[in-house]
Amino acid sequence: DRGLFCIAHDITERKRAEQVLRESEGKVRSMLEGLPAGVAVVNQDAEIEFLNKTAKEMSGYSLDKSTKLKASELFSFYKGQKNTQEAEEAGSVFDCQVAKSNGERFPAQASCNVFTWADSKATLVIFLDATIRHEMEKAKREFTAMISHDLRTPL
Repeated sequence: DRGLFCIAHDITERKRAEQVLRESEGKVRSMLEGLPAGVAVVNQDAEIEFLNKTAKEMSGYSLDKSTKLKASELFSFYKGQKNTQEAEEAGSVFDCQVAKSNGERFPAQASCNVFTWADSKATLVIFLDATIRHEMEKAKREFTAMISHDLRTPL
């Protein structure tokens, strides 16, 4: 009765599937980090879970395990999950303000989508710096005002 009982399973397929999953995850992470747009993931507690490289560069925030950044500190429009769902339903792109770590704000165009993240609902916020567009619109308004004034003034 000093015998051994052993069961062996071939886990080759499981290991292959795990490798494919790791490679796929690496590709997605690489794409997110390389996007020229800021990407943020906001959890149900209205805390930023993820910022891609562009978002970190634009905002000046670095996100680590000890840092809990509230979405309302970063995005002017963010008041909570309900507010973000309303923004998503209202239209695909909207203007907002994004705060930098030094307290400054810059104009941005943002888009929100609610999705499942770690078995709960989260919000994906994609944003672009709109500073140059705002400056160009301001210059256009000033130029139009100047031309209108010059045309009204008698020669």
